[in-house]
Amino acid sequence: MAEIKAKEVGAIDVMQYPFTPEQIERFYGSYEMDLMINSLLKHVPREAFTQGNCSPEEFIQRMDDSGVDKVFVCACKFYSYTKHEPGLMWTNEEVHDIVKGHQDRLVGIAGYNPFHIAKSLEELEVAVKEWGFKGVYGHFMTFGVAPNDKRMYPLYAKAGELGVPVAMQLGHGMELYPNECGRPIYLDEVALDFPETNFVGSHTGWPWCQEMEAMAWKHPNVYVDIAGHNPQYLDPNILSFMNTRGQDKTMFGSNGWPWKGLFKQMDDLNMKDKALKKVLRDNAVKLYKL
Repeated sequence: MAEIKAKEVGAIDVMQYPFTPEQIERFYGSYEMDLMINSLLKHVPREAFTQGNCSPEEFIQRMDDSGVDKVFVCACKFYSYTKHEPGLMWTNEEVHDIVKGHQDRLVGIAGYNPFHIAKSLEELEVAVKEWGFKGVYGHFMTFGVAPNDKRMYPLYAKAGELGVPVAMQLGHGMELYPNECGRPIYLDEVALDFPETNFVGSHTGWPWCQEMEAMAWKHPNVYVDIAGHNPQYLDPNILSFMNTRGQDKTMFGSNGWPWKGLFKQMDDLNMKDKALKKVLRDNAVKLYKL
């Protein structure tokens, strides 16, 4: 049984979108997000979707109040599968504008557009080498692109060269696009083809959680994060994995959901102290070289 509390660990949140007021309005104003929020999530209060809608300084104060040490701000790019056009496309520059001056607390994470490969790779190099970004995060399923799609391989090679992990949402997505390309098993050959690159399967790979667990257990360079899921609803095999043989391969992310509620649920899981510290903090520190 855990004797420490989640708030005491100094958690690293590895999955958060841009949170300033103008970016929150963009989030709600996008076609896919508006549709999702007003259908599948219509019962959830709007304020429950984000920690933000505030300045970086106020955001950091909220981090302090909740016991969060660092937050990854991701320049994620969404494509509208149904409208066949770019959707919510955050840029690396926009994330840099949010985190600059606060890099001890806010960590920049770059985006990637598999439909514009050369430009994305140039932008990634600038973000990492000049701005200190620590990784890449993508919602490539919205593009209809699986992890083993050839359009992803240039990213994996460049990320390996730069020494930064590539994280991506895997599993079910609530936006309108086919889920098949989010099967975690598609990381299998990718991890073998790019042993020098680290990969993070975000959102647990649900409903294919056993595939995600298998990939993270099998491959030294594959990890999983639990962002997007309330801990109390995590799949049983993920709960077991992060408390036992997967305690070195699992990380915490909020996906914008309130930290205090997530930490209360983490406490209620009664994880081993050692595993709780690794999941909430130590694994991210090590993988992202914080």
